[in-house]
Amino acid sequence: MIFLHPGKGAWWRLLDQVPAGQEWLTVPAAAGAAILSPLLVERGGRRPVLVAGAMTAPLAIAAALDFPEQVGGVMIVDDVGAESPMRRRWNALAARFGRTSPAVRSGTLGELEAELPAVRLPVTLIQGSDPTGLFSLLEGGLTGCRTLTVVAVPDAAAIRPRTHAAELRGALLALVSAVERAQR
Repeated sequence: MIFLHPGKGAWWRLLDQVPAGQEWLTVPAAAGAAILSPLLVERGGRRPVLVAGAMTAPLAIAAALDFPEQVGGVMIVDDVGAESPMRRRWNALAARFGRTSPAVRSGTLGELEAELPAVRLPVTLIQGSDPTGLFSLLEGGLTGCRTLTVVAVPDAAAIRPRTHAAELRGALLALVSAVERAQR
């Protein structure tokens, strides 16, 4: 399991209870494919699963497209939500510094949008009750997936390890099972 994070990341909260037989690590998405590609190796007969948030989703999708034989599956978590406190802080900071993230702000993936149907791996989308537009785009565009699972967490503006560890662990377990079935 490789967790992609945009900065310091909160995925570390999940690392204290790694299931037996699995290896979990976090990788800064800013390092991009240069640091990610050497990590995409099969271990114990398992291909790695990439876990990304809304801001790191483009890297996970690009890796699934560029390395389909090395990536086992992808999970994208709506960790910002459409109207969550984190989303409001992000928008305020982005406006202040004149920077935006296309995937989060406008719900687009740029050039990757047209390639979404080519993703053939198991994919899980986990979202709150008011997901960003990116999740509608992913759900409608990932038509070629072997398995596309959408997990909705009611009464949650955004899904984060601090507040939704149990839901994330359950979705990860289901995704790992789907990846193992796909590899048979």
